Amino acid sequence: MREENDNSKNPRPVPKASFTLKHYVAAFFVLVIIVMMLKGPTGAYVSSIFASTEYGLSLKTLTETAWTTRWYIGRFRGPLTDEDMIEKLRGKRAEFDSLAKAYYDNVAESRSYEAANKRLLAQLRSLGLWQIEPGGALLQPNFGNQAPTFTDQGVSFKILDHGAYPWWSFGRKNIKSYLYMPDIPPHPGSSSNPIDRLLSTGEYRLEASTDRPVRPILDLGCAIRQIDNHWFVQACDASTLIDIP
Repeated sequence: MREENDNSKNPRPVPKASFTLKHYVAAFFVLVIIVMMLKGPTGAYVSSIFASTEYGLSLKTLTETAWTTRWYIGRFRGPLTDEDMIEKLRGKRAEFDSLAKAYYDNVAESRSYEAANKRLLAQLRSLGLWQIEPGGALLQPNFGNQAPTFTDQGVSFKILDHGAYPWWSFGRKNIKSYLYMPDIPPHPGSSSNPIDRLLSTGEYRLEASTDRPVRPILDLGCAIRQIDNHWFVQACDASTLIDIP
């Protein structure tokens, strides 16, 4: 009993919490992850959500928020395989052809591919596509000044689920899209063959599979797999294409 009383008068001191090397290492990695998320698509995603709510809540606002969220999540997972993309295009070939035609019709009218993106938003989303980007920089001379954004290198339709950027995977990653090559009038300075037109730029190379290319897809480069005379699967280095909500 006396021993119990002594213990009650002199309780054992509670050890103070102290940071160890493990704690500092864990805190450092948490900080790195936060910085990467702010530097990466998270910042652009959050900004786009705030921007979409400036005009108040509506069904359109909620719908756009949902699509932007899918675009954001699409960065964390791998893109569709070549086979999946080819199967999807063949199953909805009429819709894809209609979208490509509508794009060129809209650009001819508005002289702006940004305006075409907005006008064709519903068609893009119905096919699981995010946005449209013109192809290579070379202009087809036969178009002249009438439609300066028509390029003989086609146009890309980027898919929503396109895979991670380098800061998520700590390695090189690519953005996948459908590439459409339009018919162009014969011209002495440019081939009508879509493969010749693409390869002549030096930015593209033909592969049997863009998922498993023979050589890595280097900076600003693209690998393409031909589906038919107009449509290709395209995989480009992540730094090649602008990709913001």
